[in-house]
Amino acid sequence: MTFHRAHAVDWCQMMNGTGTGFDLATLKAAVVSRKAAGQDTKGICGMCAEFARRHVRNGVDASDYDTANEPLCTYLNSEATQVIYHTKDGVTDADALATDWCGCSG
Repeated sequence: MTFHRAHAVDWCQMMNGTGTGFDLATLKAAVVSRKAAGQDTKGICGMCAEFARRHVRNGVDASDYDTANEPLCTYLNSEATQVIYHTKDGVTDADALATDWCGCSG
């Protein structure tokens, strides 16, 4: 999973939330679908969390989030990046927030 990290700018641009690229909600939906079907989710959970971590803000919306910990994609492609707002009590780590947002924690 490290090769794609060298292309973070490209992935941030593609995951723009406009329907013209890849969409994080589609990855999350794949997790839900596989869980509902009783299928293994390890692979899709890993993929969802890996990409979501670049977009997740710890908070509830644009006016209420941890501005000191911006996700990578806001720095690389601030105008067109998809942003996920997610919060969980006691969790501040982007990896853990992304994993939880994807439905893969616990």
